[in-house]
Amino acid sequence: MAKFSERLKTLGLMIIFIVLLFLAFYIPQNRSFNINIFKTANLLNLGRIFHISLTPSGVLKTDSDGWTNILILGKAGKDNPAPDLTDSIILASLRNNQVIFLSIPRDLYVKIDGNYQKINSLWASIHDAQKIKELAIRISGREIHYFVLVDLELLKNIAEQLDGVNVLVKEDINDSLFPGANYSYSPFILSKGWRHLDGDTLLKYVRTRYDSEGDFGRMKRQQQVLAALKNKIENLNTFQNFDFILSLYNAFKEHIKTDLSLSEIKAFWEATRKLDLTASKAFNLSIKDPAILKEDYIATYQGRMFVLIPDGGLDNYNKINEYVNQIYENYQ
Repeated sequence: MAKFSERLKTLGLMIIFIVLLFLAFYIPQNRSFNINIFKTANLLNLGRIFHISLTPSGVLKTDSDGWTNILILGKAGKDNPAPDLTDSIILASLRNNQVIFLSIPRDLYVKIDGNYQKINSLWASIHDAQKIKELAIRISGREIHYFVLVDLELLKNIAEQLDGVNVLVKEDINDSLFPGANYSYSPFILSKGWRHLDGDTLLKYVRTRYDSEGDFGRMKRQQQVLAALKNKIENLNTFQNFDFILSLYNAFKEHIKTDLSLSEIKAFWEATRKLDLTASKAFNLSIKDPAILKEDYIATYQGRMFVLIPDGGLDNYNKINEYVNQIYENYQ
C-alpha cells in the first residue's frame, strides 16, 4: 500500500508539474492567450519537442585533438533564381567552449565525379552530402564528422520571429546588381553603423557580394550574423517565448538537413550554448595573407568564368592543408 501511495504521489506531482508547464508556456504574462497552440500541428510539434527534451544527449564524434568538425552548407532557398547554390560553405569546429570557423570560398574550382565545377554548385548538381563532405576533407585536411545543409531563408524566418537583430555594418553597401525576381536586379543599399535588420534585410546583408573584401568580406558578415542570432536567442526567456520555440522547431524541420542523430543534435545544442563566441576565431582560404589560392578564368560556353584555384594548381591542396593544420595547432 505504501508503494502504491508513493506512485500516486509521484503521478500527482507529475500532473501538477505538467499543468505548471502548460501555464508557464502557454499563458505568458506579457501576451494574451494564443488559441493557435491547440492546432493539431502545434500539439504534435509540442510532443516532438518534449520527446527531444527527454532524449538523452549523445556523445559527439571528435578527432584525435578533441575537435568536433561540422561542414555547414548554406543554400539560397526556393524563392531565389538559383535555389540550390551553396554560397556559404563553413567548416565549424567545436571543442569545450572554443569554436573555429573556416570559410571555403564559393568560387573554388574543384573536381568531383571526374568533372570540374565551382564548389558552390555541387549540391545543385549531385545532391550528395557525403561526397561533398569527402571533398571538404581533402581540401581542409581535417576529419569532418557531420554536415548541416541550411536553407538561408531560415535566417530570414528566425530574424522575423525575433523582431530583427542589431548588427554593426562596417562599411556602406550600395549593391546595384543584387539579384531580384525573374533574373532582374534589386539594388540593396545599407549605410554603415549599428543597424536593426529585419528578416529581408538580414538575408540581403549575408548574401550581397558588395564588399571591399569581396567574397571574403561576405564570409565575415555571415559569421557575424550567426553570432548575433545566437546571442539574441540565448537571451530569450523560454517560458515567455514558447510560441517562438514552436515556430523555430517548424523552421528547422523545413529548412535544415543533417546527418546528426537526434541525441547528437541535443548534444550539439548543449555544446553551442557553452561556446564563448567572443573568443571564437574565423579564418578564410585567401589569395593573400596567406596566398594559398589564386584567381583564374575558365572558358565556358557562356564566356569566361571567374574561379579560384589552389596556389599549387588544380586539386593540389597541400598548402591549404598546411595552413589549416597550423590554425588548429595554435589551439593546442
